[in-house]
Amino acid sequence: MYEGVAHACYTPITIDKAPHLKCYVLAPLAVLPDYQGKGYATRLMEEAEKELDADVIFVMGEPFHYGNRYNTPHNVLPPVKTQAPLECWFARELTQGALDGIGESTSTLEGPYAEPVMWGHPSEQV
Repeated sequence: MYEGVAHACYTPITIDKAPHLKCYVLAPLAVLPDYQGKGYATRLMEEAEKELDADVIFVMGEPFHYGNRYNTPHNVLPPVKTQAPLECWFARELTQGALDGIGESTSTLEGPYAEPVMWGHPSEQV
């Protein structure tokens, strides 16, 4: 459906105070320039969210891109040290109430996306 047009990668992430929750972080999400603004990213995220059967999806990004869809209040810290402000660390609760009562928590993930360089802005890459 989106092959060659859009791509989304979801990496498992653990909320350290709630390891029983099934959570993912979305990154990267990309749509070819000629197809941007036509709903491909939204449809791709909707389909992925159904297939993943997750409790919570997190994303680090620009508020104007992610602020409406990923708007669940939370106190889960990013899994790596980043210069991005916490206002850019968003969550979307797919299981209602999943984040209730957790309070502030660290998070962890494994694999290539656990490297801090993956969380930097492209202009900061060497």
